[in-house]
Amino acid sequence: STDKKKKMLGYDLVALAQTFIDQTRVATQTPTDSREPCLSPSVAPTLRYDQWCFYASHNSYASRDIYKIQAQHAHNIVQQFELDGIRCFDLDLFSGQTCETSPQHTCQPIVTDVEVCFDKPATTCQPTQEIYCNHHSPDVDALLRTDLTKMKSTVAARSLLSILQDIRDLLVRYPHEVVTIRFENYINPVSLVDDVFDQAGLSDMILKPAWPLSPTTATTTTSPMTTNPLLPTFQWMFDNNRRLVVFTDTRGDSKYQWYQYDWMVETQYGELDPVRIAVQRSASAQSKVAASVRPLFTINNFPDFVFDTRSTNVGQLLASIRDWNNFGWINSPTNIQSIIKTCQTRGVVPITKNPNYILTDWSEQGAVINVVNALNRDTIKKLT
Repeated sequence: STDKKKKMLGYDLVALAQTFIDQTRVATQTPTDSREPCLSPSVAPTLRYDQWCFYASHNSYASRDIYKIQAQHAHNIVQQFELDGIRCFDLDLFSGQTCETSPQHTCQPIVTDVEVCFDKPATTCQPTQEIYCNHHSPDVDALLRTDLTKMKSTVAARSLLSILQDIRDLLVRYPHEVVTIRFENYINPVSLVDDVFDQAGLSDMILKPAWPLSPTTATTTTSPMTTNPLLPTFQWMFDNNRRLVVFTDTRGDSKYQWYQYDWMVETQYGELDPVRIAVQRSASAQSKVAASVRPLFTINNFPDFVFDTRSTNVGQLLASIRDWNNFGWINSPTNIQSIIKTCQTRGVVPITKNPNYILTDWSEQGAVINVVNALNRDTIKKLT
């Protein structure tokens, strides 16, 4: 029957695929001892923030202990920092909102005002109390291609406040480390997010936009690049305890968040081929600040894989499962170095410009941190 076929090509196959993925990931995971510990910027305090490379996790909150099918990391945020060398966390932000919904969107109550999760609102939404614009997760959608209302238990969220409290604890425990946060933001106005930083006790640890100028003289809406193109040295950040840098992809007045596309060139995301990665993503390409002036460079190394369980092409499905499970290679030094070289030779950035952030999924696999450390050691050798 149709229902039986849907079950065979849907939930049962997904469960089987997930079991296969979990088991083989453990088998193919790069041994911990092959990865170096993260090199601290305290070894080169005279270098500027924009002269350093940071290992970054994509959708950092999507760890296996919270998410099920759509997890993107085995480790949670604290473990990513302490075990994997992650120093930049990528977070998607949504809030309790009311909005005009379309058939594929539903609004559901939540218990916290700001959540970190995959879901996207249908339209611009105005904040209200405990209403959540819940778009089906694109990751789960791609995996199941079926009615997700039957699988609400797979859609999870974690409060931004709890994540920021974890990050504050890490900054306190590790006084010579610098952390970056990148927001994919769906909260309007962006200043609402500032309040959560205040609640988390981070207001005195954030490097404010247009440092050390007052936000009233150079805000994210006026582009601080025009007044102060250089970022501080690590020594300045340590001395002033301003060791948290926060970027957002939404332009607006904020006392803490920098508008990222004024500051960084960013590659295409969702691709596996280095040539397809080595293109500016549209939001980056459309920035009013010339790429040659922006001091930061982000490589997005998190390919998308489509698992269409409606298809009867089992070979294609198994190939997608194979590639999705191959993060030992995707996050390998050989692949990362190839992506960097391709970006440089194809003119995404100057030939001498190294990445400042390398974003990956499954940060515990591969050995990206070894490449990050090597880039930083090379910079130290050249500039100090």
